[in-house]
Amino acid sequence: MIKKQLEIRGISRVELSKYLLQIGASKEDSTSTSSYKGNGWSCKLSCEESFRMFQSNIPKVFVTFEAIESTTLEGVITKFRKKTFRAGG
Repeated sequence: MIKKQLEIRGISRVELSKYLLQIGASKEDSTSTSSYKGNGWSCKLSCEESFRMFQSNIPKVFVTFEAIESTTLEGVITKFRKKTFRAGG
């Protein structure tokens, strides 16, 4: 099993959950809000923490992906990164 953990800041856990569903994951069971399973991969979301920057509380969530094949893992993370990409304006 290949494992990769990402630290996502500035996006709520609820939004990250929606992104996982959009890229093909499903919840492992109806009561779980942290475990997701896709075709050949799985993912877990940590509890949402926050850190203070200037006058704002910024959400921080650790997202841990696992897959048997590295190409599957890379593909899923690429799709997920596109969902979480933010550009300044």
